[in-house]
Amino acid sequence: MILSYLPLRQQLQLQRVSSSWKTTVEGCLSHRRRLDVTEDIGEDLRLQIFMRLLPKMTALRSIRLRARFPVRYNGGTSTRAIQLIAQYCRQLEEMDMSCLTFDRTPSCKESIRGLCVSCPGLQRVTMPTNCDNSKLVVLLSHLPGLRELDLSSSRVKGNCFSKLSTALEKLVLRNCDEVVSADLRHLKARYSSLRELRLPMWTTFSAADLKAVTSACTGLELLELGRVELPLEQCLPAGGLPSLRKLFIWDTDGHTPGARGGDWDLTLQRLPAMLPGLTALRIQHCCQVEETGGGDRWSSCMCRTTRHLSSPHCYGWRPMTEAVLKSLHGSQLQELGFGEQGDLAYECVLGVVLACPQMTELAVYQDPHARVDAESTKSSKQWYTSLLEALTQQMGPERRLVLHVGEHVSAMLSDQVATTGGRLRVVIAVNPYPYPW
Repeated sequence: MILSYLPLRQQLQLQRVSSSWKTTVEGCLSHRRRLDVTEDIGEDLRLQIFMRLLPKMTALRSIRLRARFPVRYNGGTSTRAIQLIAQYCRQLEEMDMSCLTFDRTPSCKESIRGLCVSCPGLQRVTMPTNCDNSKLVVLLSHLPGLRELDLSSSRVKGNCFSKLSTALEKLVLRNCDEVVSADLRHLKARYSSLRELRLPMWTTFSAADLKAVTSACTGLELLELGRVELPLEQCLPAGGLPSLRKLFIWDTDGHTPGARGGDWDLTLQRLPAMLPGLTALRIQHCCQVEETGGGDRWSSCMCRTTRHLSSPHCYGWRPMTEAVLKSLHGSQLQELGFGEQGDLAYECVLGVVLACPQMTELAVYQDPHARVDAESTKSSKQWYTSLLEALTQQMGPERRLVLHVGEHVSAMLSDQVATTGGRLRVVIAVNPYPYPW
């Protein structure tokens, strides 16, 4: 029925039309598999709405209690929400608790335990940012089959990692400031099933600890690192990681021993041999390669590295060069991202977009802390305007490209965006340093 395809908010409004419509809407709710607070209800999720909806949505497989803005629900409301979910949604497989708040009362731990007991099929869980070890241990003790765990920005410490499920395939620790390098040793012996590992961005991990965990998790397909020691091969097993498809490195410049341009030269040169299956590379805020021998050295390193990638992103190095872009012509490129355009002519960017027909995403990252004056604003606007106009004129009518820019640039281009005929969409990055994966 058409009614079942309508957004949840419209369904709830239509049930007021008549008793027959109300019955029909309740039938749609009883078959619903997914509930996303932000998309389906809005930012303001009141407990009364939850209490009214959940008894009618017993077939839910996924609940996402998250928000686009830092909305948080107090401890009492959060505990009651978890209790309601445990009572009515026993077939749950995914639970995102990002915007909840765990308090220190015994009822909070008991609600987590009740959720795990009532929903033994839970496989994907995202914990709140104020989650600590005591709450995490309760969850892990009752969900031995957990496959995906997101602890982003939480207060957990690595000494409880030994309790993680041996079936775990995805572990996200982004912005977990309490996690230190030595905590990786708890992962190395048990988690050969791990496919995706995202480590804290601002924690320095020793090469020995990283090598231990990557040697054990030989099936890794995505690896996100914070501050690492170079050269990179010291962090990988002797045979490399043939299964790795995506690599994201956040930082080395000035924070780790051996973070010199020459080390990045070697890393870029050896990357294809170490990671033969790599298709996507994100490098942000890392040390520039050495200038010895002029810009040709940078270009040659990047050309050899990016040619076989479908999704290279480099931010915080030095401006992208014309030579690197030309080397990508005719490749299987699907995404491309780089930092400020610098002296790069917009025609170079246009050329690589037109020469790579499979490309659907282009990101030009800006430093949100950079000084913006009238002259730079005028120059930047002219660059992007020229690029937009050329893309609109030269891309085929069936081609669609998403251009990711910062908020400042998007505001400048608001007039031009309306004239692109729907073929090009300017996207404001939610984070000034976006996470494309």
